[in-house]
Amino acid sequence: MKGNIKVIVSTKKLRYELNLRRNITVIQGDSATGKITLIQIVSDYLSGRTRTWNGSDM
Repeated sequence: MKGNIKVIVSTKKLRYELNLRRNITVIQGDSATGKITLIQIVSDYLSGRTRTWNGSDM
């Protein structure tokens, strides 16, 4: 990735604002805090796919 990209991902319960820059982006956190869910949401957004997320997925 070159340059900067600002990604805002939000649900009713969560809001992530990411400013991604080239090189390496590290997402870290405790177990069951939504890291994989965040990656899936960003991936869907960047690929143009839509997905319905319900409370059990969060």
